[in-house]
Amino acid sequence: MNKSYKFDANMVKYIVEDTTSDSSEFAALNLNPTVRWAKFILTDDEPNQNKVRIPESEFSNLIKTGVFMPLKVAAGEISEGHENTFAIGVITHLKKVKNKIEGLAALWSKERPEDVDMLKTKYDNREPIDLSWEIEYADSVTNEETGIKDLLGTKLRALTIVGIPAYAGRTAITAFASKTNQEDSKLEELKKLQDELAVANGEKASLISKLALLEEQATALTAELAGAKTDAEELEVLRAFKKEVEELKAKLEKVATIKDKFSEAGLNKGEDYFTDNIEKLLEMSEETLDFMVQELVAFSATTTAEEEEHSSLPRIEGTGKVTIKDLAKFLRAESQKK
Repeated sequence: MNKSYKFDANMVKYIVEDTTSDSSEFAALNLNPTVRWAKFILTDDEPNQNKVRIPESEFSNLIKTGVFMPLKVAAGEISEGHENTFAIGVITHLKKVKNKIEGLAALWSKERPEDVDMLKTKYDNREPIDLSWEIEYADSVTNEETGIKDLLGTKLRALTIVGIPAYAGRTAITAFASKTNQEDSKLEELKKLQDELAVANGEKASLISKLALLEEQATALTAELAGAKTDAEELEVLRAFKKEVEELKAKLEKVATIKDKFSEAGLNKGEDYFTDNIEKLLEMSEETLDFMVQELVAFSATTTAEEEEHSSLPRIEGTGKVTIKDLAKFLRAESQKK
């Protein structure tokens, strides 16, 4: 039984190697509405039941000589052999495919309409449509051990549809056009347009779906950004507050340290003194502050209790922070006044 193959207009574009057919001739057949196409296997390089073999080296000869040779069948039936057969069409293309020769045949649907329809019915019913070649050859070689004869110098004369094939089903029609080529081409074009429209509609639906998803993602991202902005502003406020707290803590610790220095040195200053002079005291470096405390201790013997209670940090000329040099200069001047 033959296998069922889909036959469409693309098969008419069957490209062959080493063919003698002219492209313009093939184009005329392709456009002819009375042609119905069939695809077939002409031969392989294995021996048939008659122990005859076409070696692969002969394939090029068959391809070159087989184009436009007749495809034959008996009238109204498939005969067992080649007797009482005549042309129903011609071979248009032959091509080597691995260890086989495949081909296309143009059947004359107007010249032998009943026989073409008979073959199409058999194909649709999965009945075998077997082929047998008619070959002329210049020489042959027989293997003494196997008895297999190789044909050499071959020329293809015809291809015949038979009921008892020597190749036992290996050479047969493998695809059959359902309609004439012109009708098949139109249907194929229509199907192609329908497929393209279906693809376009599918892509459109996919794009709409993707667009909706992107819009949802954009909305969610906008909300996240708004939340992130609020969080960032709150974080900045907290950072500023933390910085203020840390600065105040450091200032209070330094004020406590300054007061401890004065207290440890025996310099009893009231809160008004520190309130009036704390900013300048804070600006002093540790070294400058220690020097000032030592100098105040040195000059404290000449200072009355009342003056000590109400004295303030003296005004020192110049800009920037108070240095040890500035402080020493002032204290010496104050000492001389005493």
